[in-house]
Amino acid sequence: MERQRSRYLSLSFASFHWVGVFGAGLASVMTRPDSFASIGVDPRIAPHLDDFLAELFGIQAEFRALAARHHELAPLHTIKRQFVQRRAAKTR
Repeated sequence: MERQRSRYLSLSFASFHWVGVFGAGLASVMTRPDSFASIGVDPRIAPHLDDFLAELFGIQAEFRALAARHHELAPLHTIKRQFVQRRAAKTR
């Protein structure tokens, strides 16, 4: 149990140190009690959290490749979403 607590504390410290690089504004968002909603994190820190986790696990290159592929497919996903929304609107 103490080992898990130690890992959590070191991860917490590392994340706050890393976030501090992006300025006090972002750090203040993370320290507010309402910044972590019941379904996730504050959307303003999501891109920074992605970068932090990619760096933490040493997968920056893979993360960038996946993000690039996601952006390439964004127009296709938009078309699919619009198609489904139109079909759903017709059935109401």
